[in-house]
Amino acid sequence: MTSKAELIDALAVIAGEHWASQKKPIYVSNIPRALKERFPNLDLQEVLGDLRLKRMIKETESAGNYELIEHPSHPAKVMLAPRSANYKLAPENNPESQSASQVLHGRNKEAMLAFFRALSSLPEKELEKINIPVSVIVKLLQ
Repeated sequence: MTSKAELIDALAVIAGEHWASQKKPIYVSNIPRALKERFPNLDLQEVLGDLRLKRMIKETESAGNYELIEHPSHPAKVMLAPRSANYKLAPENNPESQSASQVLHGRNKEAMLAFFRALSSLPEKELEKINIPVSVIVKLLQ
């Protein structure tokens, strides 16, 4: 029977070993496989029960001497690193990685909103005649 304390210790080992070899955190989605390889007798599901691994890690960060790292704009990027690593995500300044809503919240937001307000005030017959290529809208956003 696996205890919660054993799982906390195993998570700390996994985070530390991965950091030592890769110099980056391990994705939470890769932890079950890593646990199975490194600790074959550890029954993850038995310890977790209905609890999700991410939540268990978050709740045991201080006891486990590891930290859960969550990407602010990519919910699928959830990682585990040793607390001593002091890992911080680099800010994303790459415009190609920004979503359309992030671009709209940039410097051209007001111009785009004014443009769409002007379009929305046109009569239905006039709106049917308007055809705006996506390339034009993209240029307006740049």
